[in-house]
This record gives sequence, structure tokens and C-alpha cells, in this order.
Amino acid sequence: MKFLLKFLCVFLLSIYGFSQETFEKKYLTKNYTALDGLPSNEVRSLFRDTRGILWIGTKSGISTKYFGKITLFQPAVDLEFSNVLDITSDSAKNIWFASYGQGILFYDGTKAVRYTKKDGLLSNYTTALFSFGEYIYAGSKKGFSRIHTKTFKIQNFRVDHSSEEDLVITDFFTHKGNLYFTTKRNGVYSFINDRIIEVNNLKDIYRTFITNDTIYVSRENNIEVYKTISFLNKQLPLYSLPSKQVWDFYKTKKEHIIYAASNAVSQNDGGIKVIEGKKITDKTSHFDMADFKVFALEFDEANKVLMIGSQNNGLYQVYLNNKAEYYPYKKRNIIDFHHVKGRMYIMHSEGLSVMGYNDDFGDLKLEDFKRFQQKKYRKWLPLLKSNTCFQKIDTDIQAKNILFYKSMLVNNQLWISSNIGVFQLDNSGLLENYYPILTNQFTLFQGQFIATTSDGGIQIFTDIETLTYKNFSCKRNSDVPKNVVNIVQNENTVLFASATDGLFKYENGVFYSFYKHTAFTEQRLKKIVYIDENRFLVATEFNKLFFIEKKGEVYKVVKSRFSEKIKGNSIDLLAYYQGKVLVGTNYGLNIFNDKTTRLIDKDQGFFNSIITSYYLESNYIIVGTTEGFFAIDLTDVATQNHFSDNLRISDITIQGKPYTKDFCWGVFKEKTLELSYQENSIDLGFLIGKVEYPEKLSFRYRLKPNEEWSPYFTDPSIKLSYIEPDEYQVEIEVNNLDTGYIEIVQPLTIIINPPFYKTWKFLFAVFVFSSLLVFLLLRYRISVLKKKHRKEQELQEYNNAQKLKTIQLERRITNTKLEALRSQMNPHFIFNVLNSLQNYIIDNDVDNALYFLSKFSKLTRETLNFSTLQFITLKEDLDFIKLYIDVENMRLDYPVSLHIKKNLDFNENDLMVPPMIMQPIVENCIKHAFTRQITQPVIEISVEMLFSKLVIRIKDNGIGYVNKKKENYHESKGIAMVKERLNLLHNEKGTFYTAESSEKGTVITLILPIEIAFTKQK
Repeated sequence: MKFLLKFLCVFLLSIYGFSQETFEKKYLTKNYTALDGLPSNEVRSLFRDTRGILWIGTKSGISTKYFGKITLFQPAVDLEFSNVLDITSDSAKNIWFASYGQGILFYDGTKAVRYTKKDGLLSNYTTALFSFGEYIYAGSKKGFSRIHTKTFKIQNFRVDHSSEEDLVITDFFTHKGNLYFTTKRNGVYSFINDRIIEVNNLKDIYRTFITNDTIYVSRENNIEVYKTISFLNKQLPLYSLPSKQVWDFYKTKKEHIIYAASNAVSQNDGGIKVIEGKKITDKTSHFDMADFKVFALEFDEANKVLMIGSQNNGLYQVYLNNKAEYYPYKKRNIIDFHHVKGRMYIMHSEGLSVMGYNDDFGDLKLEDFKRFQQKKYRKWLPLLKSNTCFQKIDTDIQAKNILFYKSMLVNNQLWISSNIGVFQLDNSGLLENYYPILTNQFTLFQGQFIATTSDGGIQIFTDIETLTYKNFSCKRNSDVPKNVVNIVQNENTVLFASATDGLFKYENGVFYSFYKHTAFTEQRLKKIVYIDENRFLVATEFNKLFFIEKKGEVYKVVKSRFSEKIKGNSIDLLAYYQGKVLVGTNYGLNIFNDKTTRLIDKDQGFFNSIITSYYLESNYIIVGTTEGFFAIDLTDVATQNHFSDNLRISDITIQGKPYTKDFCWGVFKEKTLELSYQENSIDLGFLIGKVEYPEKLSFRYRLKPNEEWSPYFTDPSIKLSYIEPDEYQVEIEVNNLDTGYIEIVQPLTIIINPPFYKTWKFLFAVFVFSSLLVFLLLRYRISVLKKKHRKEQELQEYNNAQKLKTIQLERRITNTKLEALRSQMNPHFIFNVLNSLQNYIIDNDVDNALYFLSKFSKLTRETLNFSTLQFITLKEDLDFIKLYIDVENMRLDYPVSLHIKKNLDFNENDLMVPPMIMQPIVENCIKHAFTRQITQPVIEISVEMLFSKLVIRIKDNGIGYVNKKKENYHESKGIAMVKERLNLLHNEKGTFYTAESSEKGTVITLILPIEIAFTKQK
């Protein structure tokens, strides 16, 4: 940025010879102390590395400054490393620190290593560091150590000297490829081919600085300037500069200005010095520094920021090129100012300063205005007495109470309104005319003086020399403006901004209210500015901006999109310049164009935002305030450093615990952060290097391209809580209000891995396993179905066979029943019964005949009933046997006695047996066992349950069959059918029928399955 805008700088300072004190520039300075994060307020060394990190060595430790943030260097704390006198970097950009008492500290971005006398150093009291080739040279009290930057091998070199005091190496420098070092008490030495040779016996050297072929040598009481070769040859200096104990130098690359840091005991000797040729200037007060004891300097070339390390007040940061350059002008309240033809008019609270090629005109004080009013007022008394409608001026107002309202430059003549009237200055800047007109706002338009009145309305003076005017009352005509706060004009139209009634115009002798005619309905206005002949800009009391364009007789109103972006609560300045809209508020100066939004405020040096006036000239805006001028270059936007190159993740906290892996030089070196699903609460801190005003940055972020942006925030940190497993591309939008530059940066990709059971590998394995399992299940199912089908086929075949077998069995059973029926009702039996019945009839024994016939018919009926049943109860079968024996007894000579014995666990009505299973056996006994010799035949039937079987024994006292010959033995058909029925009941082969015979009789045993009998009953 230029030193000052063209007219203010060139005309006032250089050509016109205004005093330097009057327009001396003040710099924006910020101070950082232990309260801001420094280990100590005694800053002994400063170093800015290639990454843009400022390293700050103090008496109590080390801090870094990056992105405006001061951070304690923790490795130095851990290693108890303090009293840091010097800092440098090697060819690999690693950082080395020298401590007076703790040796040397090495840092490669990830780890810190401390080297002391125990590790091979010559001394722990290191005073200076210098990087040369592949070595670091560490000066101390008795010599120096040389450390190889790759192998870290240490070599020590002592300086032989006769003095008993320590020589104390203070600095190293190179000349024509050779290394030299200076000492406090023993002169200057060269170090060539590992040999130390004295080249100059000059003592008390604090620091040296070489530029081109000149060397600056700081000594106890001055700075001696030599040609470098002359200095090495012990020749006299070219000249000396008065500055004591300079501990550091810095030369700017572009401006070639040399800054020197002095730590002299006297306040008048210490502080910051600027060396320009043979001239040295103290800048300490201009930099607003309270400490005159300074040790170290560092300079930010890109942003023109000077860093100063002081002995008692910490770190100073001086903006040498701040956006708003401040010129106090005796801290006067600037009301208005104008520039015309090499002359500057500055209206302020104490009068009017008129400045030109020389200071001939000086200041017009308030007393001068009062005297001129008193002198000219008599001229207007007759007219004022005759015109009672004219507003009376209070002539008793003293000079100190004069208030200036507005000034206007017309035809190179300045017009000023005040509370004692209107003044006109001539072309030379002298008071020429006075008019007894009271007005806050006025303009000169087409030869007319248009002025507002205190009671509302407008006065238009067609001839101001005679005070000929026409009064326009707002009470009579609502098209006439009142409470006017701003007036602007072009060739054809005058526009009025009213604080209560909106926008008005005066055109072709007619007033027009935009609000009344609904052309523009905003009422509470603050400012108006013309863009061109047909377009103007209006600002309201509520920070709304409107572009209004005249097309023929129609006005088109468009609300500006800048309204929502205005920072501040009250618009005090409105200007339009080369496509830029300038809005001054209590926050600062807002600058808008189609692409960018900027804010110049206290962070850039515009610390007094009480704006009273402004002036535009040559891409500058000069802003008058209650305490002087601010010059702002509207085109001075620094070359953009892309944020994507400088934004780095500086802090990561996961689930409340710091994450330190993969960090180097204080930043996260990876582009991807991969975490488990349990690590889903993340805090990210980030920094942006090489930014002139980090306070002007605001941010917003999103995690997905299709997501909404977060609200804007200024603290460079992002808090992500309980985010779902997914891949997130962190996007940060950086908005720089200093330059108006906006960029979207993608510093990090966060991958939150899902639980193993939600990973694609696991899901794929589950899919494969499931598919295989389904395949195996299907295969198994098919196999089972096949087996089932085979079994069903086999079962079907078996069932078919069983059905066939059952049919055959049922057929056999049916046949057996029929045969049993036939056997029971065989013709022989029937014949015998009928023969017996005939005998009863012949004998006329009617009663026995009827009884016998009744028994026989009952027996026949029971036989027919039982023949259709598969099972009957045990009682029914026993009753049938009783009936059968009764019938047989009626025809026998010796009746058979029947005895029944039962030993059962169940009732005989609950046990089921095949029908008439015992009848063939009883019949066989009667027929074959009882001969005529057996006069008392007895049949005994016993029934018992044994081993889940029903055992029936039929015993007779007949002749038996053991004595019968085999050939005469014949098994009756009924007995054979009983055996077959028993086998069918058991459905298996076995012995279910036994016969035991002796001379005493025969015992037949039948075994029935009791389970079947019980089941059948159920």
C-alpha cells in the first residue's frame, strides 16, 4: 500500500511542506504477553520458518505463533529447556534452539532431542546458532561446537586467548564462502579448514549484519558500518550510527529498510530503529510500544508485519502496511474536508484548516468565523427586520460554541453552514461572504441556494445576495420534504433523504414525494449517493440498501443483496466508487462488489468507527473521524494465498482424548483419519498460515456435498458428535473479510468404520456363508425330500401291502368268523338240539320244550350278534359260555358243571376279548372229554392277568387225550380257528395256545394281549 493517498501524501507532506508531526502515520500494533500464552514476557529470540510458524524463545521456554494463535511448545516444557537466546533451522528445515544453561534443543517436527555437555557439547551455555552447509555451529563462552545435521556427531573447537574472561561468541556470518564469528571480548575470527584464525581484534560486538558488500557491526555505543572486506582487514568504518547495543537486525526485501533492535539501558537509546542510508530514526513511539528494551526482530515479508521481542512486555506485532493507515491530525474531530487545485480544506471542531503549497493560510479558527459574522451581520439587519418570516440567528453565540453542519465545494469555492449562518470562502481559501441563513442541509443547484429549515420545509433562494427566496411548507404540501438528513444532486434533479418521510426529489421546479406516490415506500432514510445520471443508491435507518434506476418517468426499485451482509448498526457513510459500494458503520467500512465482501475495522487499523466525513480520490477513501484521518486503499487486496495450501488440521480430540498419531510440525500430516465406530465424537482444530489478519476469517463446514452448510463461526474448530459410520469429506468454507476472498477447502477425510458385523467384508462373508448354508440346506432338503419321497413310496408300497394284507386278514377274519359261526352252529349241534326238543314234545313235556326252545333261541341270537363284532367284553363271553352249557345240559345224561375263577386288576366289563373265543374249546370238552363213564363232568374256567397279558385256562375232568393213539387223534376245526385268531390278534408268531392233557383231564391255556383288549375298549 502507498504511504498515503495521492493528494494527502504528495501534496501535503512532500510538496506543500506540511509538518511531519501534523500528518505523522500511526501504525497498528498488537501486544502479546504471558497472558496470551507466552512462557515469559522476556522474549530473547524470534525465528520464522518456511512453514510460516513463528518460534518465540523466552527466558522461561518456547512458544509458537501460527494463525494468530500463540501455543506453548510442550517438548521444551517436558525437557525443562528455557532461557532461549537463539533459534535457527538447518538445510532439512529442522529447528535448533540455543539455551544459556541447558545446551541445545533439536526438533524435527515429531520429536525433540536435547544435547548438553554430557552428550559432547563444549558448554551448556550456548549463545549463538548458525547453519552452514551440513552443520550447525553453536557458539558458547569458550568456543563453539559443530554438529552434523544428519549423523549428529559433535565436534568442539576452543579459541585460545590470553584473557582470563570468557570470550563469549556473539554471532556468526559468512563472506565469500568462509565462516566467521564475533566475540564479546576477544575480537573476530575466521574458521577455515577447521582452523581458527583471528582477523580483527575489535571487541564488544553484539551482532553483525551483512547486506551486499556492507557489514553493520553493533557495538556498545553505536553501529559501525564497514565494507565487509575492510572490516576483515582491520580497516576503519565508513561511518557510525548512534544506537547502543543492537541485538538484532532485519532488512526488508522489497523496501530495503533495515530495522534494528536496541536493548540499551537508557530509554532514549533503546527501542526500534530504522536505518535508511546514513540516517537512523527511532520508531518505538510510532509503533506504540511501551518497552524500549528490545532483543529480537522477525519480519513477515508477505504481509509486511514486523515482530518485535521485548525484554519486559512480551511480543509486539506491528502492521507496517495495515489496510487503514491512521493520521491523528492532532486528534481533532474532523467534520468535513475537500481537496481542490493543490489546496486542502479540513473542517474540524476547532475551525477550518486551509493548506496549500505553503502554510500561508494556516487555520481559520472559530474566533475568525465569529468575527467575520459580526462584521457582516450588520449588512443584513435592515432586511432581517423587514422580513419577519425569516428565521432569526442568535448573535450571542460565543465562538467556542459554534457548530459546523455541512460544507460544500462549488466552483472551487467552499460553502459552510453553521449555527451562526452560512459562510462562503473565495478561491484563495479566505472568508468572502456571510449569509444569515440557518440550515443543517443545503445545496447549490442551477444558480439557486436550496436550504432546509428548522420548522420543516425548504427555502429556495433565487438570489442569495438579496436573500430573495421562496418558502415551501411541508405542512401545506406533503410533496415538500422535512427532517432532511442528506441531499445529493445531478444536473437535473435534487434528491432529499428524510429521516421520517422517505425520499423526495426536486425537478423542474416541482417537489415530489416518492412515498406519497408509492414509487418508493421506505420512510426512515439515512444516506443517498448517485451512481450515474439515472441510478442512485439509498440507505435506510435499518441498514437496508436499495438501487433505484430512473427509466423515463418511472423509477425501478431493487433491494440490494448487500443489505444482509452489512456489519454494523448505523450507516454513517455511503459511497459508490468504480463498481464498489462503500458502507461505513459503527463496526467499520463495508466494501461490496459483485464478487466479494470486505470489512475494514479495528483489526486492520480502523479503530475509530465514528465516521464524520469522507473523500474519494485515486482508489483511496479518506475517512474523517472524531480523532483524525484514516486512509484506506480500495485496491490494495493482497495476492491471495490459496487456503487449500495453508489450511492444516492442528488438533484432533477423539472421545475427549487427544489424538497425537501422525502429527508433524504441529499439524496432522495425513489426509485421511480412519476410526472405529466407537470413536465417533471428534473435535478438529485447524490453522491457516500466511494470513495477514486471521481475525477476519470466518468459517462454516459440511461433511457431505449434498448437506446444508453449518452457520458461520470464527473459532477455528469443529465439533462432531456421535456421527454414524460412513465416509465423510470434511469441507471448510473460509471467508476472508479482509480481502473478500472465499474458498472451499477439503483438509480431511474421516472414515468411521462400522462394527465388524456391518462391514462389507463381514456382510459378504455372511452372504457367502448364507448362500452356502442355503445351498447345503436346499441340498439337504432335497435329499430329505428324496428320502422322504422314497420312504413315502416305500410306505405307500408298505401301506398298500398292509392294506392288501389287512384286506386279506379281514377276509380271513370274516371267513374265520363265518367258519366259527358255522362251527358253533354246525348241523350236528342243531340236529341234537332239535332232536331233544322233539323228545320233549313227544313226551308232552311242554314246559321243558318251551324252556329249551327259549334257551336255544337266545343262544342263536347271541351267536348272530357276536359274529359281526371284533371284540366283546370278557363278561359277555363268559355269559355266552354259561348259556351254551345250559343248552347242552338239557340234552346230556350227565349235566356239565361250570366253575369260573377270576383274578383281575380291572373289571371284567372293561376287558375286551374276541367274541366266542372260548366256545369251541368248551364244545370240544363236552364232545370228546366227557364219556359215559364221567358221571360228574366239570369244566373250570380261570381268568387272570399275568405280565400284561390276559390268561384264560379252561380245565375239564374228562378222559384226556394222552392215551389216545396218534392215528385216532384229530384236532377239531374249531380249535384250529381259535389258534389262528390268536395269532392274528398278536400279529406275530408265537405260542398263544397250549393244551396239557392227562388221565385226570385236559387244561387249555389261551394268552390274549391285554393292551389290545384295553385299547379296543377305549
